[in-house]
Amino acid sequence: MSAPLFTLPNSQQPADSSTSTSNILLVVVTHANLAILFGYSEVVLVIPFASASMCSQYSSFNANSIGLMQPTSCIPGTYNDITTVGPCKLCPTGTKNSGYSTISSCTACNSSSFCPLGSIADIPLSSVNNISQALAYPESPDSIIFDDILIQAMFSIGSTPSCILVSPLFWTVIVIAMALLLLSIVGILQLVRWGGKHRAVIVRIFRQTDLIGEGTLWMGGLMSFGIIVLTNSVPFACDTTMRNAKFSTSLQLLATPRNQEEAPIFSLLDSQQFTLEVNFVQTLFNCSSLTIQQIIGVNLIQLPWLNCSYGEQIPATQTVSLTLPAHQMTLNFILGGPYYIGGAYVCLRGSSAASTGSIHFRQVLSFCQMFYTDNQTLAQATQINIQLTKVINRTTGLSPSDTTKYTGIWIPTFTIEAINDELVYFQQGSYLRYLTNVTTFQVTFVETPFFIKNTQDPIARQGEIIFHNVLFTIVALEIFGLVFLIVKLTMAPVFWFIVAKIQKKMSNRVGVVEDNNDAPIDAGQNLEAAQKNTTAQPGVELNRLFLR
Repeated sequence: MSAPLFTLPNSQQPADSSTSTSNILLVVVTHANLAILFGYSEVVLVIPFASASMCSQYSSFNANSIGLMQPTSCIPGTYNDITTVGPCKLCPTGTKNSGYSTISSCTACNSSSFCPLGSIADIPLSSVNNISQALAYPESPDSIIFDDILIQAMFSIGSTPSCILVSPLFWTVIVIAMALLLLSIVGILQLVRWGGKHRAVIVRIFRQTDLIGEGTLWMGGLMSFGIIVLTNSVPFACDTTMRNAKFSTSLQLLATPRNQEEAPIFSLLDSQQFTLEVNFVQTLFNCSSLTIQQIIGVNLIQLPWLNCSYGEQIPATQTVSLTLPAHQMTLNFILGGPYYIGGAYVCLRGSSAASTGSIHFRQVLSFCQMFYTDNQTLAQATQINIQLTKVINRTTGLSPSDTTKYTGIWIPTFTIEAINDELVYFQQGSYLRYLTNVTTFQVTFVETPFFIKNTQDPIARQGEIIFHNVLFTIVALEIFGLVFLIVKLTMAPVFWFIVAKIQKKMSNRVGVVEDNNDAPIDAGQNLEAAQKNTTAQPGVELNRLFLR
């Protein structure tokens, strides 16, 4: 047996108690009317066939016990495209009927509007945006050892021009290049006759700045400037995400005993007063049809609202707000009338507060969530569960004397037990949609038995940073000193040996040529002897040039 298309009476076509369907005696159908005779009450109800865009609705019985329904316009959000004695149908998803004109079909909504089944007006999607303060907790960097971070920052050059410009190693290379240029100038001064005095002054100055050879090598003074640049602090970095912070998070039971340092932040959160705002979107329900009840055991306590309005904040929307008397409770929003609700925009808000000294700070709570189904209206009995979880953030200072700060916030999450009756209509028939005159929206608040604790600690504290920076500077000096020592003990002797061999060979060739000259003079012999003495010790002069 197939389900009926509609029933009489229904939410749009109600009747009084004398027209109970249990005592129908006769039904007569004509080309224009449907007449029903009720036996026990001896009344006749006449329902005319309403034309498109109209619906026959009950008025009253006359003195002859004859009730005549009158065709009236469909309520907003519905339409009728045929001649019928039944109710108007809901506008399909993506269409609307504001009810200001008699139309036999619904008009299309804007593409940027929230327009579910049974829509009344264009509602911008931006007015029902979800708001959540839950953020992804940052992860600790790959390396949380300060020495590794220091070496990585000092001895790395980025691939982009901006990273290269802020690299300490890049500027160290620049300084060393300038030092080599100065070294060349000193070498030139050594070779010219008038440059000895200037060279001596330069060598004396750079010996005083020698950190590598401890004042013995003037070339070490040049390299010391590169070390100073390398180990100097830089107020900017290529990796802007690098922070002196490591993070950890844990899930702890509320039953865990709290120490005196943490207790105030829990007290601040427990004392926060919540304001609940519920927006029934795409509906004709107004404040006069609304009742709010708190369920306490088997009792129902009626609660007053702070504010209630229709269409002031969001078009075709009933907005009601109230102060919650507790954090854990169940509320019923009962709405009476033949209307439908496209969605519920639920917001939970709370103010901020701080303890004495601002060590403990409670953040502002601002949570909003839209509950809806595109191709359905809200269920006749919608149930929403909101779980409240405490999130505690603990931040320690750079030095032991710094105060540890705590911030806390409530993070709501939700589950939905029932939001639409699509499955009921599919199995039992869509006529059930038009039977009830009461819509119930239930919201339950519970607190989770655990809380989330996020901890932020510095990777290195202030004293450790100072110590490691000094240690790193000493290590850099020792590394450069080791390089100089290796050059002096291994490479320098080989270099001097090769230079001596080459110059000795060249001197022998010059001597053979001079022996073949037939007219030597004493002055020439003296000059030749002086030249031989000069070239006999090349290593000594080069050693003076580069090391002394």
